Amino acid sequence: MNYFNLLVIVNIFLTAKFFVVIGQFNLSVYRQMPPLYQFDDYDRCLESATVTSNIRTTYCVVYAEIVENETSSLWNQIASFSADRRHYFSHDRLFFGICLERCKRLLHAAVTFPQHELVRNGAIRDTELVNYYFNVHKRETDNRIRYDKMVNSCLNYDFHHNFGLKLRTSIEYCEVANMYLEHEHQLWVSYSICRNFYHICDTSKSRSQTAEDLRFFDGLRVIGVFLVLFVHSLILFMAVQVDNPQFYETFFYRPETAILENGAAIIQIFFVMSGFLLYVNFNERKFVTNNTSLMDCVVIYFKIFFHRYLRLLPSLMMLILFNSTVLVRLQNGPFWRHYVEAERVFCRELWWQNLLFVNNYLLKESCSHQTWYLAADMQLFELFLIVLITINKFPKLRLFVYSILIVLMFSVTGFITYFLKLKPIYHTNPENYRYMFFRDAETFYQAYTPFYTNIGGYFFGVISAELYLKLRNHSKQYRGLLKYELSWWLIFPVGFGLIFVAAFVMSLKIEEPSIWTALFASFYRNVWALLCSTAILGMCLKFGWIVYEFCRLPVLRILSKLSYQAFLWHLVVLRVIGGYYRQPIYINRFYLICQIVVAFVLTQAVAFVFALFLEYPVAAIIKHILPYYKDERNQNKRDVYNLN
Repeated sequence: MNYFNLLVIVNIFLTAKFFVVIGQFNLSVYRQMPPLYQFDDYDRCLESATVTSNIRTTYCVVYAEIVENETSSLWNQIASFSADRRHYFSHDRLFFGICLERCKRLLHAAVTFPQHELVRNGAIRDTELVNYYFNVHKRETDNRIRYDKMVNSCLNYDFHHNFGLKLRTSIEYCEVANMYLEHEHQLWVSYSICRNFYHICDTSKSRSQTAEDLRFFDGLRVIGVFLVLFVHSLILFMAVQVDNPQFYETFFYRPETAILENGAAIIQIFFVMSGFLLYVNFNERKFVTNNTSLMDCVVIYFKIFFHRYLRLLPSLMMLILFNSTVLVRLQNGPFWRHYVEAERVFCRELWWQNLLFVNNYLLKESCSHQTWYLAADMQLFELFLIVLITINKFPKLRLFVYSILIVLMFSVTGFITYFLKLKPIYHTNPENYRYMFFRDAETFYQAYTPFYTNIGGYFFGVISAELYLKLRNHSKQYRGLLKYELSWWLIFPVGFGLIFVAAFVMSLKIEEPSIWTALFASFYRNVWALLCSTAILGMCLKFGWIVYEFCRLPVLRILSKLSYQAFLWHLVVLRVIGGYYRQPIYINRFYLICQIVVAFVLTQAVAFVFALFLEYPVAAIIKHILPYYKDERNQNKRDVYNLN
């Protein structure tokens, strides 16, 4: 009890400290700094019929770095804010949208401006970022050569006049009036729309005990997808041109932010559910027994693997095709290609990473970043499929195999964290995704996305499924007993406490590598997986009262059937929403919540269309051609569980 009181006091102290820091945020000084995003009117620029000299009506997006000037008090203020990378954007790194017609007129009028001030101030120091943009915007080489000097001179004239500082600039890309042609090519699938619509909207009671027991999975899927969309909305809207970046910067001081930063915790529920469903499907279908030959085991492995691969592949291919061709034409605006050009380029050049489900190791230059989860989940599926075949073929090896998995899940993350000098948990910050790829995020790349750091989620899912199959016929003897119900509800305060413990650990300045950091990294993720699997097992036994009943609502059953498409397409929706804006926007909490709700509704609508015309027709074809479903076709069963 003393330790609990100490933890409460520490949390209260940290909360007070956060709010004191917020109170010290000097907004008047902050507003003296240059805005992070400054854009000329995009539409008026490109609609202008006036052409100066030999320059077509052109609009360029430019990345700029402020040149250091220690004699300037404004520069010192900018450097002070930018040094705190955990809480602030880099205010010495700016984006401009500039109309070249205005730029040309400005330079013609700048007869009093000393010519030596119009020369370049050196090359961009952030070579990693510039090389990344050069790789993404390969078609812009001629524009950079043609307009680079003019843009640099124009921006430096404006910037020096307004702030007394100089800029280093690099053109990201340029838009020319009437550059894109209209293309209206859309393919519609000619399968039975009525049948697929019925399958999606069917909420009738299942004839299978297992299907009825696991109906609460529908709610967990929908809640999980919403949380993913919620977190991704915050990350992407931090990359939107905003007029008040201090909203996000103060946001990271708030204690409730710790809940939103724990993406590693949220994602574990999906791994637990996948491991659970794999075990239940595999054992109920009795694919392998100790009498099954080794050759049959190999054949069964490939049957199950290709069933899952072919179920996921068509929708993923459609997403990649869409992002590489159509997405860039859905919007226009000064910052639009900043959001989508990397998708277009990498989906065209590196599509094979996604289709082979290895993009979780090649994420920096990758198409559709959210699909790292599909790759990690597929790799874990393959690993645990081998595990299940092995322990069913050789039951005496069960304990040995489980022991190896336990050692791996508690050691791999710790070793990686220690030897690579990583943070114990991946926490995002304002700069992480500002440039549309994860920067300064080694913990994310090395310890968040690989399959071997997420073994614990799948393992605890398998264990909870094994316990469920043993206990489901005796669930009535546990149901209604106060000690079991209270034990289940304790999962929530323990989970929140774990989140704030993680926030406390991240606030400490621990020299790396640290054995304590490594131990906490291994402990944290696996304890979260254990909590998730315990919650699922309890709900299998009908614990949870209102939570259990909520997760079984018929409307959530419909939305659950759209969850795969919603996961795939939610970033497309968020990019289209973010690309709508012409000028930096003022963000507040209510506005952000409204945007998230709109994104969720639009995502479900898009998911419904692709489920109706793509996912369900393809699933029906696979069901009739793959030997995996031979028994179901013969017995005419309705309840077939996805291994998603």
